[in-house]
Formats: sequence, structure tokens, C-alpha cells
Amino acid sequence: VALVASVGGRSQNHSPKIRIGQIGTMHSHAKGKVRAIRSQSDTYELVGVVAENSKRQEALSQTNAYEGVRWMSEAELLAVPGLQAVAIEAEVSQLVHTAQRCIDAGLHIHFDKPGGDSMSEYRRLIRSAEASQRIVQMGYMLRYNRAFQFMYQAVRDGWLGNIMEIDCMMGKLGDESVREAIGTFSGGGMFELGGHVIDSIIHMLGMPHSVTPFGHQTQGDGVADNQLAVLDFDQAIATVRINHRDPFGCPRRRFPISGDKGTIEIQQLES
Repeated sequence: VALVASVGGRSQNHSPKIRIGQIGTMHSHAKGKVRAIRSQSDTYELVGVVAENSKRQEALSQTNAYEGVRWMSEAELLAVPGLQAVAIEAEVSQLVHTAQRCIDAGLHIHFDKPGGDSMSEYRRLIRSAEASQRIVQMGYMLRYNRAFQFMYQAVRDGWLGNIMEIDCMMGKLGDESVREAIGTFSGGGMFELGGHVIDSIIHMLGMPHSVTPFGHQTQGDGVADNQLAVLDFDQAIATVRINHRDPFGCPRRRFPISGDKGTIEIQQLES
């Protein structure tokens, strides 16, 4: 709201477009973000995109998502007059560092999941944003999902009674590039996908008393690809299953929640 409020005495109905850029193209949601920005041309002005290297830039220039965008260096983007926000779409290992440079430059950011692999660095980023009153919007693909919004209301208004269990699953069949990416993190597949459903669990039930993890490396490459986490609450037990060896992982993604008055089961999550 702050970004589209009246500027320079002009009414909100005549606000200038939000000047936004994108840094990084290697995140799995990078193409989707640039498409979203460009599809809302009445709200956003995409001023430029920063690719990881010239080879990556050349390859993406031939795709529909990036066709005709203005390519520039990070220094050039951050120096664009009137730039207000940046979508951070770098590799996971570079997400927090890139986001920190943008916050330090006084910019709002859209910051894709997960929030890096260092809690201390992530907390520093958030503290910096709060101190400078900059917005950090974490990428979350279920944020406006109507089924999840309905579920939140049902829990909040007591329609399901006292929540006893959540048993959710979010998997996929990871190809070689996915396995290589998640293999660099000790959390494996849970680190990549678990946050999407864990966020909803915490939103509804608060923080668990304990978390017990289970995991297997099924392919001999050291990648944790078949995992389960058990979250223990006062009256509820929640399980989160992440499987990167499931050929039907995406259509089987589900989120059942049960109380002593009723149950809701969402499947597929993104349908």
C-alpha cells in the first residue's frame, strides 16, 4: 500500500507505476516472477533484469518471459533513478546477500524462499529492513490460495473444534539439476519445499514444542530426498512429508487438518 499511495500530492488513482527490477534468474520461480511483474504493467514498470552471466543472459533473451527486457549489471540497476523495489531471484546460496545489498540501498524487496541457509544472516537482513522501514515480502505460493484462506478461517472461527492433527505432503520428482541444488544443503528436500506447508502449520498452531526429523538418502548421491518431520504441540501432532523421488509428487500434494468437530483436506495444493 505504501508503494502505491499518493506521491507528490497526486491522488492514489493517478499514482506513478512502481519502478522495480529483478536480480538473479537462477531461482526456480524467477521466470514466474518476471512474468507476473510484466503482466501487471498498470502497476509495475520493470526497469531491468540482472543475469548471473552473459551466457545466462543470452539464453534467457530467447524465452518469452524475458524477451525484450533491459539487461544490466547490479550496480546499474541499483543506480536507476526512482527505483523502489527489487525481486530477488538468485540462487539460494546468494539470496540473503543479494537481498541485504538491496535493503542497504534503501529498496523494498520481494525475497524468494527459502531465506538462505544462515539464520543469523537472515535475522540481520530483517533487522536492517525494520530499522530502515523497508518491506520484505517473502515468496509464498500459497499466500492467496482460496482453499488455504478458507482453512485459516475455519480454524480461526472454531469450525473444526480443537485441532488434533495435520498430515501434509509436498513432493515432486527432482531431476539431476534439482538434486544437485538441494544436495548442497544438509536439509535436502525439506529445506527446499518444507517451508511452504510448515508456514501454514505455524500460522494456525503456533510454535511446536519439539520437532523430530526422519530422512533417507535413496540414490547414493548423499541427497536427503525422502523425509518426514513430526511437530509436537499441546494437543496436536503435525507431520510434514517431503519426497523428491515421487513421480506423482505434485498432483499428490495435500494438506489435511482434523479437529474434534470436523476435517478439511486440501488436495491438490495449487489446483
